[in-house]
Amino acid sequence: MGQRKCSQGFRTVLATETATTADFTDEERRRASEYHAPLYAALLLDLALATGVLAALAWSRLGSWLFVGGLPPAAGAALYAAIVVALSAVVRLPLALWRGWRRERR
Repeated sequence: MGQRKCSQGFRTVLATETATTADFTDEERRRASEYHAPLYAALLLDLALATGVLAALAWSRLGSWLFVGGLPPAAGAALYAAIVVALSAVVRLPLALWRGWRRERR
């Protein structure tokens, strides 16, 4: 079982061994759940912040105030896109620092 020879001479694995829930104890599953639960909440908060920034720029005066006029259309669109990306990154930075740096070093 496990391997067979293909016509090109390559070997193909037919059956692979994967980890199942039987491979982990109840304590390991509980610890994994406790570890990942705040990350899922942080992911949802990050999504809400990103959506909020885009909504604020799309449906408020802030978006039209940030739009740089007097440039060729392609340059204005590129600059506006750069401003949107930078503003979104700044708003989400504290959460990203907590999730990727602070939390991992506790």
